[in-house]
Amino acid sequence: MNKVTEEKKDGVSQEDFEVKTENRKGKKPKKAKKKKPVYVDDGHTVYSMENLPSVAGKKKKDDGVNVTKKERAAMLKAAYAYYLPRLLLGVLCFAAAVVLIWLWLK
Repeated sequence: MNKVTEEKKDGVSQEDFEVKTENRKGKKPKKAKKKKPVYVDDGHTVYSMENLPSVAGKKKKDDGVNVTKKERAAMLKAAYAYYLPRLLLGVLCFAAAVVLIWLWLK
């Protein structure tokens, strides 16, 4: 072979030409991996995080009500005594509606 074919002819070396012709024989050419750009922190702020709550700086919220354990238990008992009959009434009405629909469609 002469020097022209061994070196670059039309911008393609002989080795590259041989690789390209081998790929045409039914083999798929391998895709070159894309190089990831190197991230360089330039220090600009996209969104200011100053007003967001901090996880490390959380303090226990004081709602201003200081109650003892007995008072807290009494409040819970009163709340259950007030809301439990209303909850049971709602469940009973729902069950009655289901039974009526079942009888109607039977």
